[in-house]
Amino acid sequence: MDFDQLTTFVYVAKLKSFSRAGQKVFRSQSAVSAQIRQLEQAYKAKLLDRSAKSVELTPAGEVLFEYAEKLLRLRDESVQVVADRGNVVHDLDCRIRVIDRRRQCPQRDVHHLAQSESNVLLECSLK
Repeated sequence: MDFDQLTTFVYVAKLKSFSRAGQKVFRSQSAVSAQIRQLEQAYKAKLLDRSAKSVELTPAGEVLFEYAEKLLRLRDESVQVVADRGNVVHDLDCRIRVIDRRRQCPQRDVHHLAQSESNVLLECSLK
């Protein structure tokens, strides 16, 4: 079982269609069917009832659907948190300089200066 299979499973369950789920995950209908078959083999349970017009979750599929949504949400959250923590800069030295007058501006004047001057330069460097 992997996240791609779970994503495909969630789309099939929500859209009740292998072909529409395939469009969402950029896979053919046969590739979607193969992913669902692999999930069913991994869980040793039938997850979806397939009919000519619709696809419905089985009781086992309903359980997996809840867990799949949680797992995918946790994956997305963890990716975001790690990315945010990796982009934190602790010692950033920023100065505002008005280019034509070469004067330093106190930080409290930054917002006002940015609105009133078109020739403002923001200089930032890592310490």
